Amino acid sequence: MKRILHIIEKKSDFKRIGQGESESLAWVLTSEDETAEFVAFHKTKNDYSWVGGKILGIRDATQEEMTERWPLERTVRRVIHFRVLPEYRKEGRVRWAGNQTHGMAYKSLEIEE
Repeated sequence: MKRILHIIEKKSDFKRIGQGESESLAWVLTSEDETAEFVAFHKTKNDYSWVGGKILGIRDATQEEMTERWPLERTVRRVIHFRVLPEYRKEGRVRWAGNQTHGMAYKSLEIEE
């Protein structure tokens, strides 16, 4: 079973932390979201993913990261550390899928059997 977390990310707000590795913007994730093995970032739900890959870890955003972006936010946000994989780039043709397809969804967990 393969679990892919699809996320709308329009700003390309990533931090490179090593050769082929990045961290994403901080997200509000459920415990089910955090079971994903892979992440695919999309500009819109109608677009193929433009970057993504194998999730290496998920951590709480630091106080500094929270203050910089969301000074009034009290919800714990999580940062996704991932290894970029070519099959998650636009050419890889990873489409939005999963349990959240409504208009306001910004993330969705896909479970491939």
